[in-house]
Amino acid sequence: MIAEKAIQAGINGGLLYQWVRKYKIYGYNGLGNKKKGRKFRSPTMKKEICKNQENLKKANMKSSFG
Repeated sequence: MIAEKAIQAGINGGLLYQWVRKYKIYGYNGLGNKKKGRKFRSPTMKKEICKNQENLKKANMKSSFG
């Protein structure tokens, strides 16, 4: 049944199946676009990473000269 409707609508059957599944689980709001990818890092996390990289560079400089 879903495959027939997909053909009539001119879309992929798998895509229509995913839409139906999301609608059944999440309702109308589940059909909206979702953000993908990694979650945003906090600015403090970025500062900590930079500090750690600087400390590693300093440690490497000391060990290469000492």
